[in-house]
Amino acid sequence: MPNTTSNRLVRTAIASIAGASLVTLSGVGVAAAKPFDTPPTPALCAGGVAVPQSFVAGDNGSLPPESVTYVINEQGGPGAMVAWLNVTEALSGAVAFGTVDLEPTPIGETAVAPLAMAETGPGTVLSAMFGLYENSRGETCVLLPGFTSDEVPAGTAVAAD
Repeated sequence: MPNTTSNRLVRTAIASIAGASLVTLSGVGVAAAKPFDTPPTPALCAGGVAVPQSFVAGDNGSLPPESVTYVINEQGGPGAMVAWLNVTEALSGAVAFGTVDLEPTPIGETAVAPLAMAETGPGTVLSAMFGLYENSRGETCVLLPGFTSDEVPAGTAVAAD
């Protein structure tokens, strides 16, 4: 029987390390960020992958409203996918990393973090990350699905001039 207390401690430690090493999106300010509830499990690569995070828009309008932005906190390539389901609005979709027009996030002097963004609408959004992903060591990893959930606030209407 596996030691669930030990597993929880390891997951808590990983989440704490990921939280302490948050990447700052350009102008994120008060955007709410959190590590994936259950990170994807990398297979066939010795180096593994950094814990991905999800961001939702804050009050300062730094991210598009009614959307979730996903970040993997390491230099890596496109390829990983995120499938999402808004259970409140009955909407769904999928997006690949590296396909969003957001400013790349610098990590160090020469690396950028891969980004993906989904226009989900407001409500409870369940997300799954999976697929092939090239990690910071240049290894191709098979990401077995990892899951997270986010509460996406309704966007505020912009007054017309």
